[in-house]
Amino acid sequence: MPKPRQSDVLQEIARLRRARQQAPQREQQAALAAALDALDVMGTLETARRARGRLCHGPKAVYGMDPAPWSGAVLWQRAPGYYGYRVLTLIGVWALQQDDAVCLTIGTRPLPYRLDFYDGEAYHKLIRRDFAMYYLDPGTPPAPDSRAVSFPVEAGARLAQRDAIRQALARIG
Repeated sequence: MPKPRQSDVLQEIARLRRARQQAPQREQQAALAAALDALDVMGTLETARRARGRLCHGPKAVYGMDPAPWSGAVLWQRAPGYYGYRVLTLIGVWALQQDDAVCLTIGTRPLPYRLDFYDGEAYHKLIRRDFAMYYLDPGTPPAPDSRAVSFPVEAGARLAQRDAIRQALARIG
């Protein structure tokens, strides 16, 4: 069995240190994802996607750490026509930590096409599975002015909050 190189060992040590430093943030991110799961956000987005038609794809779970831990579920919709690929609309529900409460944000965000070339055949096949390859975006939450609804998650009001999510998604675009 070959010996590991010193550079491999140092890289593994650095990776383990980063993982240990990010552990509290990962736990917070898991709690945010659990809040979305308790409200059946993926099922609600699947219903919304079917209502929107063929040009809408998803849902997909997204998450990130910048600037603070967040978790979400998104749909992506392109405009009709040949040049509809130029700007994709991201529609989603994100969970964010604000003070000591988990808050849900529902909104949209435009994503400009980021590649230097466009191959329509490949695009139309691959966009159904994921938007990140063409739009180079992890699905971050929208800016405060692009949010349709924001409210804190309350464990005792799950059914009312599910209805609020459904209604907000129906009003969006």
